[in-house]
Formats: sequence, structure tokens, C-alpha cells
Amino acid sequence: MRILTTLLFCFLLTNISFGYDDFVDCPEGTRTVNTIPPGGGTPITTCEPCAEGKFQDQTGQSVCNDCPAGRFQDQTGQADCKTCLVGTYQPNPGAESCLPCELGRFQDEEEAIDCKTCPPGTTTRTTGSASQDACVPVDENLPAMNRWGLIALILLVLTAATFLLRRRSLFEK
Repeated sequence: MRILTTLLFCFLLTNISFGYDDFVDCPEGTRTVNTIPPGGGTPITTCEPCAEGKFQDQTGQSVCNDCPAGRFQDQTGQADCKTCLVGTYQPNPGAESCLPCELGRFQDEEEAIDCKTCPPGTTTRTTGSASQDACVPVDENLPAMNRWGLIALILLVLTAATFLLRRRSLFEK
């Protein structure tokens, strides 16, 4: 009797329509979408790729999952998320990219949700720094070319001011 019941159950499962087209087992990286055609009728089952920032690592699922903070996905239809590398971070779930660490901050670990701050009195020369070694004293952060440019600007302003003062004194005579 038990075998007969099992066979009957299997027959019914394989031959009865539940109101959908044939069962569609959507692959990883997609989600199952059931739509009712205009005017009604039997719903149509399709597979839709997961959007950027999302993933699905199982088959036959109806939703895609957000990539967790510290990870991202910049392509559609993916079964996994990519890891934020050193020098970058991502605080939000469902992201399409990672963010570079700002000036004065660094990140020496992968999958970070924030960047570490340089010690007091130090900063980084660029964004996206991947090590505390990138933190330099603040006065060394200004490249030599910029210091000379600042000196040249001060000299130019002083020269222009001197010229204007001499010119003014010529008109007053």
C-alpha cells in the first residue's frame, strides 16, 4: 500500500498543472518571475538576471540578494559578489562598486566597510591608500613643486603690489 501511495503521489506531481507553465528552475545568478499575460490566462514563468549590486547563489529562487557591505557586484546575472580590495571600502549593502579611501585614510584589509584614519599629524598623498605606511607628516604631504608654486605666487603678488604702488605714486605727482 505504501509503494502504491508513493507512486500515485509521484504521478500526480509530474502530471498536474498548478496554474503555471512547466516548472522553471532558474539557474544561479537569476530569479524566477511569474507574469500573467494581458487579458489573463496561465501565468508565464521566466528567469530574470540579478541586477548589479545583487546576487543569487541558489537555483529556483524568486529574489536576488543584496551584496553585503564590504562587497559589490558590477555585473548582472551573478551568483556571487566581488570583494572590496585593500585601499577601498563599501559601507552599504547592494553596492555596484567600492569607494577609494579618502585623503588621510587607508585600508590594509579586504572586504572593509570603512577606512582607518592616519595617526595624528599625518595624512596620505593620494586617495585609495592601502597601508599605514602611506601616511606621511602633513608638511611632507605638499610636494616640492607645490611649495615652489606657492612661493612663486607670493613673489608675483608682492611684485604686482609694488608695481601698483609705484604707478599710483607717479599719478599723484
